[in-house]
Amino acid sequence: MTPALKKVFKAREILAPAGARAIKHKRSPSVVYIYEYSGAPCAVAFNNRQTRPAWRYRFRDDAERARKVAAFFESAERNADYKKKSTSADNSAFQVGHILSNTWGYSMTLVDFYEVVGLRGRTIVQLRELKSTVVSGDAGYQGTLMPCPGEYAGEMFERRINGRTGHPGVKISDGQGSASLWDGKPKYYNRMD
Repeated sequence: MTPALKKVFKAREILAPAGARAIKHKRSPSVVYIYEYSGAPCAVAFNNRQTRPAWRYRFRDDAERARKVAAFFESAERNADYKKKSTSADNSAFQVGHILSNTWGYSMTLVDFYEVVGLRGRTIVQLRELKSTVVSGDAGYQGTLMPCPGEYAGEMFERRINGRTGHPGVKISDGQGSASLWDGKPKYYNRMD
């Protein structure tokens, strides 16, 4: 257990009533403390690493409390599954030489291409922007583009892989969205505002 998690559990124990029994979730730091208050069954629940209670209730009977605790842990299980799925993105989806495309823009459709030039750790890719060539189009204002592999338009930079959508991508910048693996087809662009 990490020192930060120890602090979380210590803070929770201070907020839990004296004599409360802790029921811990198997796959996350979520916990429910059950206790009796004036003869009525009560419980206080904490999600993941939170030090403030998610809820604190007094129930009519033990069965109602058991249902609420079971629902809370089912939710914690779903959250743990989602977290595992969403953080499982790693650089195995990308290899050196892969080309990524990024279509972005508000009133225009702009296209950028990037080449994976290196991998660092499990979740970092090293990229360089590629030059592109017009395949078809109208005087350079609209048409289709193809990347020029090996012809670089910028310096190398690193980005973290984002796999939350189920399709691994790389966030380029706040205004430019995310780049994903290029499908090998010419990409439409429109530079007319």
